[in-house]
Amino acid sequence: MLPTFTAERRDVVARNTLDLLVIHKRFTQSLVAIASQEQLRSPDDRTAERVSDADLDRAARRIARVFVEEVRLRFLPDALSYRH
Repeated sequence: MLPTFTAERRDVVARNTLDLLVIHKRFTQSLVAIASQEQLRSPDDRTAERVSDADLDRAARRIARVFVEEVRLRFLPDALSYRH
């Protein structure tokens, strides 16, 4: 066990593993969709054209919005009532 990971914290993570997986899958699907819509390519794709700074900035902002919305919907209500 990691020294900063208490048994209580481990139990919370274990109890919420399915929710974490669902969140991860949905967020990953959003990232893939945005990357496709913005025509971003993998760094390994040697045939892709370079993406402009403006296009990359737009994609990053879209991804940030998805992330913030996910956090707001899934965690903010609980975070406001969470006590350490």
